[in-house]
Amino acid sequence: MDIRASLTKEHSKQAAERIRDAVLQDSLLMGDLMNCFFDDDWVMNQRAAWPMCKIAIKKHELIYPYLPMMIDKLHDAKHDAIIRNTVRILQDIDIPEDLQGVVFEICFDYLLDVKRPTAIRAFSVKTLFNISKNFPELQEELISELEIQKETGTVGFKNRCRNTLYDLYKLKS
Repeated sequence: MDIRASLTKEHSKQAAERIRDAVLQDSLLMGDLMNCFFDDDWVMNQRAAWPMCKIAIKKHELIYPYLPMMIDKLHDAKHDAIIRNTVRILQDIDIPEDLQGVVFEICFDYLLDVKRPTAIRAFSVKTLFNISKNFPELQEELISELEIQKETGTVGFKNRCRNTLYDLYKLKS
């Protein structure tokens, strides 16, 4: 399968699933997909982000070699889809210890930015919670901010904040 040609031709759920299935059958195609994700063209980045996320959900280990570059890309992402799909992946994987600090900072900034799309902020909350499990000092900082954030945003975001606060208080007891 020519990943770049597939992404150029069509941007749909079906196309993302075809690419996901092809990469899951031949993991060498993951490099081709990630080259598209890291391409200079933001449209190619956006289109590659969706199947990348679908692959990470099914087979986390394929994403780990690319994590440092994915996290770096968050600093200058040219489309919300890149951020949304990357943070969606981060919320569901074990982030290597050497990357946890920078991921915590980035996701905390997303949490604070009320102009960010709800999905990015909600995925950031889960990522922050997961990292804070091993760092009680970060739990306090997260609790303080979630107490404020639980009063703003969409119903789903408020619910994510409240549920995460509940989990954080359980951790502390």
